[in-house]
Amino acid sequence: MKKSLTLTFLFFCLSNVYSQKVDTLYYDSNFKGVPIKSFATFMSIVYMSDNPNYPNMEKTFYITGELQGEFTPVFIDKFDLNKSKFIGKYTTYYKSGKKRSEGSYNDTSLSHGQYIEYYENGNSKGIGNYNNGLLEGEMKTFYESGKPNEIDEFIDNKIQNSTVYYENGNIKGKATFVNEKINGTMYQYYEDGSGHLETEMQDGNPKFEYVTYVDKNGNRTKYDKNLENIIADDPTANDRKSTISNGKNFYYYQMNGIFIAVDINAVNEIDKFWEASLVIGNNTNKPFTFETNQIICYLENGDKVESLKVYTSDEFSALVGKKIRRKSFWNSVGENLATMNAGTTTSTTSGYVNSAGVAVDNQGYAAAGISSSYGSVSNKTYSGAAQYQANQTARQNANQYNEQLEQYKQALDQGYLQSNTINPGESITGNVNTKYIFKKGSQLILKIPVNGKIYGFSWNLNK
Repeated sequence: MKKSLTLTFLFFCLSNVYSQKVDTLYYDSNFKGVPIKSFATFMSIVYMSDNPNYPNMEKTFYITGELQGEFTPVFIDKFDLNKSKFIGKYTTYYKSGKKRSEGSYNDTSLSHGQYIEYYENGNSKGIGNYNNGLLEGEMKTFYESGKPNEIDEFIDNKIQNSTVYYENGNIKGKATFVNEKINGTMYQYYEDGSGHLETEMQDGNPKFEYVTYVDKNGNRTKYDKNLENIIADDPTANDRKSTISNGKNFYYYQMNGIFIAVDINAVNEIDKFWEASLVIGNNTNKPFTFETNQIICYLENGDKVESLKVYTSDEFSALVGKKIRRKSFWNSVGENLATMNAGTTTSTTSGYVNSAGVAVDNQGYAAAGISSSYGSVSNKTYSGAAQYQANQTARQNANQYNEQLEQYKQALDQGYLQSNTINPGESITGNVNTKYIFKKGSQLILKIPVNGKIYGFSWNLNK
């Protein structure tokens, strides 16, 4: 009621002093003229003066009485307020009374100078600059859902803000206008800070048939302009990089929304293999399946190529199990052989033996003498308790050895890389093993298909 009385009082004062200069007009939500208040969303009170001491004034109100905007008119179109002409500074307001925007027109009623737009909470929504009606410099805009709008909508709207922010103050997007046409890189940011889109523009149109999504970690992925399908580049040796992690030198690719890193070593625990340690991350917006049985490994030396078997998880587990059983058998044989003489003790006694006697020959003469000889005697004794203890020790040694082998196999099985579906934002790690062949001067090549592209790794065998 108070707002309505204030409006009536203002209208009364203006009508009495300069009644011939005041007009009241009604407009719908698009500022198109309507004949009566009942159809209106906005009401405009216009004062046009021929006295330089009293400048022209136009105030637009919400039909409920709240001030919507203050302008200095040159000409008012009662059928379409958008076609009216204004000069100088202006301000618009939310129904709450909070400032919505402010800017200015030049002498020819073209937007000129700084333009500022606000969210209702008072944070800046947009800051830009016009020069004789043309938007200049950086332009930043997004629609209110918090996600980047489609490129065509972005261009067609031609939102007249040079800088637009989310309500929390974060930038929504930016681009550079030349004669009201976007040129260069157009940036569109997600409100949650998860990343942004980059589109190369030329004279207001996309230069290429793709946009580039960049996540918060800097991973770049090309998509079609509807963000549905990835447009992947073929990896080259120039795309491969290297880094050191935990003392190991990893080669890696970071492209097409994929992160893949590989390190390779010769291992000789159960038998000798080439073992590749892999990390594969999905930075795209869609899941994909990684198949270990698609990995290829070979040695290359000039024109000669020698293929190396890459084992799947099941194949390697079976192979290691077979080798473990063989090692376990021969270890048991050795332990059993070591217990064959357990519990048996051999003692030897040696020394001289003297004997004395008298001999009578056939003539009746007697002769006396002493004889001496050296000899030894061996005695074997058997202890059942010692034999039992030796057997127990051998059994414990064999069991301990077998347990160590089994633990090693379990560790291999758990760490072995298997086929997996990798969801957006996820990564997998693990090892794959190949047949071991070393030929000095050769290159060990590993080809790993990931999401439709093959990522190649190579190591020179010079040792």
